Amino acid sequence: MPVLRVALDLPLHRLFDYVAESASPADVGCLVRVPFAKGERVGVIVEVVDASAWPLAQLKVAGDILRDLPPLPGDFLALCEFASAYYQAAFGEVLLQALPAGLKRVAGATPDVSYEELLHVHRRFIHAPALREACARVANATLAIRNAAVWGPVTAKLCKMAIWACVAAGPLAAVW
Repeated sequence: MPVLRVALDLPLHRLFDYVAESASPADVGCLVRVPFAKGERVGVIVEVVDASAWPLAQLKVAGDILRDLPPLPGDFLALCEFASAYYQAAFGEVLLQALPAGLKRVAGATPDVSYEELLHVHRRFIHAPALREACARVANATLAIRNAAVWGPVTAKLCKMAIWACVAAGPLAAVW
């Protein structure tokens, strides 16, 4: 039976092991709901292994693996691992604090929450045109402060093209 090594948003420098029958190595980077203490937490699957240092009988069963969201890329996990070591912080804390609020909101949702309710974050309605407009404002501000004398005209033009390509593709396309 596969064992999930899960990073949780806790100030503990370790991963937590859970059993999941339907897990596969392709689930690395996926969000997962797991029981912890008297409640439930959302974590990120860092590894899927065959055995654990703990006896299998003592491991709790993992909840839902959120496969409808794309898994976090390996280079993102490596970056968070580096930041964790550099700042001497727990890997789970760094990893889950690096996630956008929207991903954590979706991950923390219960099955009875509708899609419309998930669009409200901090009492503000989020829709694609407003998000695209916000990205455009950030891109314009970035372009306004760049210095062509330092970067050179070709690099500045390439920077401008890259930012606008990200804005045109959508905000999450640039991240994943």
